[in-house]
Order: sequence, then C-alpha cells, then structure tokens
Amino acid sequence: MLLYNTPIFYSALVTIECATPLSVKADESDLTIDSRIVRDVNGYPTIPGTSIAGVLRSVARECNAEENSLFGAAGEEDLPSQIQVSFGFIHNANNQPIVGLLPAEQRNTENDIETLLKDLMPILRDQVALNEYGAAKDGAKMDRTAVPKGTRFSFELNWATDKPNDDQWHKILAWLCHPAFRLGGLTRRGFGKVKIVSIKQQMYNFEEQAELNRWQQNRPLDFNAQKGEDLSGQFQQREAANYIDFAIDLEAEDFWRIGQGDKALGTLGKDYDKEPDLKPYTETVIHWQNDQAGLQNHQVVIPASGIKGALRHRTLFHYRRLHNDFTDGSKPCERTDKELKDLFGTIEERGLAGAIILDDIYLDKTPDHKVMMHNKIDRFTGGTIDGALFSEQLLYGGGFKLEGQIKETQQSSELLQAFRLALLDLAQGRLALGGGSTKGHGYFQAKSMHLTALEQAENNKQEKSA
Repeated sequence: MLLYNTPIFYSALVTIECATPLSVKADESDLTIDSRIVRDVNGYPTIPGTSIAGVLRSVARECNAEENSLFGAAGEEDLPSQIQVSFGFIHNANNQPIVGLLPAEQRNTENDIETLLKDLMPILRDQVALNEYGAAKDGAKMDRTAVPKGTRFSFELNWATDKPNDDQWHKILAWLCHPAFRLGGLTRRGFGKVKIVSIKQQMYNFEEQAELNRWQQNRPLDFNAQKGEDLSGQFQQREAANYIDFAIDLEAEDFWRIGQGDKALGTLGKDYDKEPDLKPYTETVIHWQNDQAGLQNHQVVIPASGIKGALRHRTLFHYRRLHNDFTDGSKPCERTDKELKDLFGTIEERGLAGAIILDDIYLDKTPDHKVMMHNKIDRFTGGTIDGALFSEQLLYGGGFKLEGQIKETQQSSELLQAFRLALLDLAQGRLALGGGSTKGHGYFQAKSMHLTALEQAENNKQEKSA
C-alpha cells in the first residue's frame, strides 16, 4: 500500500523455477482425486499471492524481522502491509508468463508443455503413512496432484518505505533463497523447493514527478518486458544460521526400487510380452534450454517421503534405545515422544511442520535395470499358486546424493544423536529404502558422508545440558 510517508517504492519481477514438484491445493473437491491444484482463468496452474506472502512472512519471523510492520497486522492498531505480492503466473513453452485471459486463437494452439500443465493431474503422487509393522495406517492413504519439476512462474514483489537505498529491501529479496522458503503443500516431504531464475528490480521516488510518471508508464506491469536492474546473481540458495546441513553420497549394494511407477524403463526385449507388474517410480520433468522448454519423460525419482519415513522409524528406535525405553512385547509401543514430533512433524491436533527438510531426488542418469520374476509356492504340492506369479522391474547399482537440513530448535542432544545413528544405519547398509528389504533389496553404502555440522550441534547441546 502506498502512503504519503513511504514515497520510496521498490518493485521486483521475480522468476522462479520448481526444483521439485509444487502443489498449491485448491478448495474445490473432486471425485477422482483427493486434492486439486489452484488454476487461473485459462486453466493453467497458478500461485496465489497470499501463498507467497504467507511464506515470506514465516521466513521473516524466523529471521527475527519486524513482520507486523512489513506485512501488516490486525488488532487494536491496524497496520497496512508495506509489501505487495502478485499472483505467480505460469510460463509457457517460450518462457513467457501467461497473464490474463488468452485470446481464443492462443488457447487452441497448445504444445506438449501446455497440454501437460492443463491436465487435471500433471503429476499424481501417492502418499501413505506406515505403522511399525510396515503396513498402511488407517485413513493414511491419499494422493496429491502437483505441477512438475522445471515449471516456471513469475510474480511481482513490491515494497514501500521512507528510506532510499534501504538494506531491508535486499533482506526481503534474500528471504526468497532461505531454506524455509518453500511454496505449497508437502514442503517437508520433498515438494515446494524453488530456485531463482531472475530478479529484475526497479526503484521509484514518488517525491519526484519524473519518477511518478515513469512508474505510471510501467502500469500495469508488463511481465514479458523484463525491465530493470538484474539482481539474479546476488540471490541464490544460501545457508541459514539456524539450520544444520547434512549429506550422504549413497551407492546401491544390489537391486532396489523406491515407489511404484506406471511405465517400464527402456525396452524389455523379446523375452517379455507385457510390462512388469511393479516398476520404479518415474515422473515427467520440464527442462529449459535457450528459453525453450522441453519434456523429459520417465525420469527416475526418489520421493523424499520414502526416505523420511524410513529415517523416522529408525530414529524412534535409537531414541528409545538411548533412553532404555523398550516395549514389553505384549503390543507395539504407540507412544510418540514430543521431541520426535518436533523433528519429523505431526498431523495430530493442530498439526506441526517438521524440522527436517528433504528434497525429492531426480536421477540424471538411469541405473541399469532388470526384470525379476516372482511366484508363490504351494507348501503342500510344491507347485506355484495360480495368480501368484508377477514380475518386477528393479534398478541395479547406481546411487544418489541425499542432502538435507534440520531447523535447529529445542531438540535434545539425544534426539540429534538418534537421527545421526539412523543416517549411519542407512549409510552402512543396515537400513533399507523402498520395497523388498526382506529379499535383500534397497540397501546402500556411503561413498562419502558430511555429518560434521550435525555432530557439532549434538555436542553443543550436550555441553549446554551438562
């Protein structure tokens, strides 16, 4: 909002690219899927300005900024927001933001990219919570639609102040690179990570008539003009003071498969007359070259939720072991420690976002793969049981780099130690990912580990509690 006492007006045209899928849930329901994504008047996905502003406000709170003066507040003394955020407008295949209602002739000339984005389910990701037996919890099976990795959006970010060359403006732009700046839902399960493609800044001083005229000439903002000072190089992903980084470079010991896909990898050969019943999970992603978008189909994806779930169960095991908290064997222990909820999050009561941030992992190179046949033997006759023969396509070898961050709050040293031990189990072949662990599938060995920051945080908390 422009006020007489804030004549300095900063404006930035920000273009972001989805580094992982993005899902901003719409209010409307659907009989075929559990959630729909917000769309514009043309039917393309969009990001409401309130979603962007809400995340920025949350990051400002983490950075101890004066959030009420920046974003406004309601109460006895209402404060208007100094920051304005537009909708996030999706880009077409020519890297141009789609703003407003398209003419009829343009709406009927869609390419593969735009057809995918207009689809009801550009990406459909299954979600399921597992109990201590490895089976699905009651009511914990759902799906979520999202736009694919590589989708681009542009939005306008404005700020009014009374000080020219105010450092606060650069702090606001830096929040776009903060680890907690993740848009949409499932941000603690791999979704919502974005990277900055470009930031074009302009500044106006409304105390000068020439500046006011220049601002009026640029209204409404032409999203395709890309005018202003380019600040893209100054604002990229950066570390935050209260976040603990960790990384493990993993290599598969044998066969592995995480998730369930709908299309087999590669060519199966003449020995197979149908696709395997079980396949590695893959997704379509958008890639950019010289401002032109293209599709890469069936890229192997490792969902962060599959890794996080395994780590959660193993962290709980180590945490209880460190506290000598064991079940008596009569029934599984259902107690969930408050600390574990703070670390991994919970949907109980009001819900709580977890402190661990993991990203979906996309493999640039598809590992070797093989089809394996399975059957079930009748223990009385020694023959196969009818209908129990199925095939599975598995990945062999290869690996990926697992990177993550922990927002440092009030976690105890024992909890951080339990999580570090769970990571070591994964890195040393004692914790499997994906399906078939009882058959030896899904085990990895670490080629390198970077857990120094995690160990340091653990030691610091131990010293404080001593």
